[in-house]
Amino acid sequence: YKKALQSKIMDKGPDELKRLLDEATSVTEKVFKFTTDMLKKGMYNTGWDSYQTISGRYGDMVRAYENYVRDFEAMQKEKDSDLNKNYDWRKDYVANRAGEVKGYYKELLKKAKIVMNKDNYKPITGSR
Repeated sequence: YKKALQSKIMDKGPDELKRLLDEATSVTEKVFKFTTDMLKKGMYNTGWDSYQTISGRYGDMVRAYENYVRDFEAMQKEKDSDLNKNYDWRKDYVANRAGEVKGYYKELLKKAKIVMNKDNYKPITGSR
């Protein structure tokens, strides 16, 4: 099942991963703005997940994307060279990298909903 998902995202190519990266950037910005706005209202997040969780997942996604780009380029070079015998192995590896990007993206979206839930916020001081 995991391989099928990786192949599906791999088949969509680099443009799909760029789109996911753009969306993740937008969501991350929204989480940071939401958290800042809540702090300005004297509220803090009491849950396990916070803006730091989102920042971490975004960083993981960026690193996975960087690795994907490097490995995708190496795969393309091997495809057109004498190293063609490594192509199938490399293609599976690149598909795994693409799957990592997608996985971090999905996790980021899931956690962002939690972080931006106002029910998870309480007053910083007891005066509210």
